Amino acid sequence: MRHTKTCNRCGQEKPITDFHNSSRTKDGKNYYCKDCENARNRQYRGTTNKKNWKLKNRFKITYQDYLNLLKIQNYKCLICGCDYTAYKEEFNREFCVDHNHKTGEVRGLLCTACNRALGLFKDNPNILRKATEYLEERGSYDTH
Repeated sequence: MRHTKTCNRCGQEKPITDFHNSSRTKDGKNYYCKDCENARNRQYRGTTNKKNWKLKNRFKITYQDYLNLLKIQNYKCLICGCDYTAYKEEFNREFCVDHNHKTGEVRGLLCTACNRALGLFKDNPNILRKATEYLEERGSYDTH
């Protein structure tokens, strides 16, 4: 096993421990050394706010797209209808971007509880229907 590797960015040969692990490469190590990767990340993150960076990388939308979705949704969670401003004030966090895990398509913005509930029900409408039937049969839901 090799104990050194050449960074594809700076061209320097460095100890293998100077490279992050990567499942995408044959040798299991990143193409770029940690120093180069960290410098690139600092440069990129310095040019954009953290929320915008996360949205672009995870969901392929901008923060402006996020704000537009909020406006379209009338600043409400699409499932429970809780108000975004009150939610943010109470929990000090923004709505989650709900998306299709197979296609990556953004479906809308949800409060954390609703987003987690969908995940716990495996985004499966059949399971959700069964849960609804269960609650309706038992009379254990708020009718207001």
